[in-house]
Amino acid sequence: MKTYSQLLEDIELVSGHPRTTKSDMRTAQHDFEDDVEYRKPLGKIHKDYSLHRSGRNFYITHDPSGKVVGHIDTEQHPMNSGNKKTIQIVQLNIDREYTKKKIGHSLAVAAYKHLHKTGHTIRSSSEQSVGGASVWRELMKDPSTKKHVSAVHQPYGGRKRELGQASKLHTGDIWTSGSGEARTAGSRKGIRMHKYTSPQSERAQDVQLVLKGKKK
Repeated sequence: MKTYSQLLEDIELVSGHPRTTKSDMRTAQHDFEDDVEYRKPLGKIHKDYSLHRSGRNFYITHDPSGKVVGHIDTEQHPMNSGNKKTIQIVQLNIDREYTKKKIGHSLAVAAYKHLHKTGHTIRSSSEQSVGGASVWRELMKDPSTKKHVSAVHQPYGGRKRELGQASKLHTGDIWTSGSGEARTAGSRKGIRMHKYTSPQSERAQDVQLVLKGKKK
């Protein structure tokens, strides 16, 4: 069985992540309103949309309505437990009515880019849906962030090795999956993986993506 630290350093593309539901957004809305004393506004991420932080939770709001349309659950990375600006993504939820397909731009990408601009370093989650991986693919292609997204290889108990700019690597050197469904879905999004039994795929299990915070 893998330990907690191992899981943090694996990027496994999965197909079975539950979709964001209305219940998820109602819970996020309730928590957002309940956290009014503790939450901190982080500014606009796009026209009509703002980002807020309360502890380890980040909320994306639609300003005209005050509605929570996105929720990012994070935790501090074990290697940076004293640095609140280095965060590990646990889960990302975007309201179905506010996805890129619905409104023409990605709120998730906008939120990550805003965090990057404000000096936050973001580390990828241990497991990603195809949609979650696609967010990182957009960051790897965006002119303002592509040079800041790196890949790191760090096997459990082994030495950390920087692989360099993620956009210059084969996607199969970053993502892997034992699910044929996930590999097929990923391929449609431009995320092509090596054969699951290959040495490259095995190495990818110890790779993590990092969007480094912009220095002032």
